Amino acid sequence: MDSENKEGVYAVRHSQKPVNDFRQSESSTEVSPINRNPLAVTFIMLFPYREGDPEDDQPRKVSFMEHARWMLQYHDRHFRKNNTWIFVAFGIIQKHEAMASAWIQIRHTDFQKASNLLSTVTIEWLQSATEEEESTGRTSNPAINTLAGCVMGSDSSCIALRSQIWGTAVYLAPPNLWFTITPNDLHNPLAQVFTGKDINMNCFLSTIGLNTSKRAQIIAQDPYAAAKFFQYIISSMMQCLFCIN
Repeated sequence: MDSENKEGVYAVRHSQKPVNDFRQSESSTEVSPINRNPLAVTFIMLFPYREGDPEDDQPRKVSFMEHARWMLQYHDRHFRKNNTWIFVAFGIIQKHEAMASAWIQIRHTDFQKASNLLSTVTIEWLQSATEEEESTGRTSNPAINTLAGCVMGSDSSCIALRSQIWGTAVYLAPPNLWFTITPNDLHNPLAQVFTGKDINMNCFLSTIGLNTSKRAQIIAQDPYAAAKFFQYIISSMMQCLFCIN
């Protein structure tokens, strides 16, 4: 406090240890800052009283991914419209899945071969792989591909998913019909409904409403609504056109 009884300046020193975004102990009963997920402290505007933060002590245990899904569906949409929260939460989920996948790989019989391959990865290789991916869209280094295969959303994980699709086609015979569906979330009024806009679909006029630029801004501010719109359109087409539930 200064001489005029006004609040002065706080000097807060950072710790020498990085912040751990994992809950450290499941068996610990004491609720302390060390034993809690730091996401609520990072986003004070989303958790003003630090209540309802992920992996908190609750009568029923809820995983971080399930809690993140609940926050994306919150009624006032303040979680999913935050500019950074959705990316931080996705990064933590990526880390959780990569660590779980690495633990499973350790238990495999071919772990020694994979560990020898991963031990050869250097900073120069990672930088070269980054430049190669930016120019060609994929990396050719097998060690980098093995390392990235554990990360959700990476090129290696997409290649693995594509291999599963082709493997299923080989096992069950090739499909008789193959097509690609790409719903347009910029011009479809259903996408605006998912963002919370009040649109009467029973009395809809295409000439009345927001212009293309404004609709694009609304969709960009709510990526969860765009994903829900895509899921809804695909599910509806599968059920109504092909009778597949």
